[in-house]
Amino acid sequence: MKDSRYPPNWSQIALDKKQSVSWVCERCGAQCLKPWEGKGLLKEERYRLRMAVHHCDYDPSNNSPSNLMALCSPCHLHYHRRQRVKHFHPRFGETVQKPTGEVTDIQGMDDY
Repeated sequence: MKDSRYPPNWSQIALDKKQSVSWVCERCGAQCLKPWEGKGLLKEERYRLRMAVHHCDYDPSNNSPSNLMALCSPCHLHYHRRQRVKHFHPRFGETVQKPTGEVTDIQGMDDY
């Protein structure tokens, strides 16, 4: 991983989290694709069904299992798309500090 805020074993941590939820989004329940699946799908479909691991407190160095959520790409974008300093997170039930930074939104994701 290029970002030095992540631990060297981030890929394994993320894979373990995805496998622990059977590749099902913890927010919307979508069945996401495993890395070897999705051949023949359009790029947009593969993106929508790709799984990411989200840090609930927005701190990539905090890899406690209770701080990680496995999300489909649209749900992950839902947490990151707004440029706010503070963000309400349903797992914590409180406002957590969110770092500022440019986030790219994609068309059609407002329904998520």
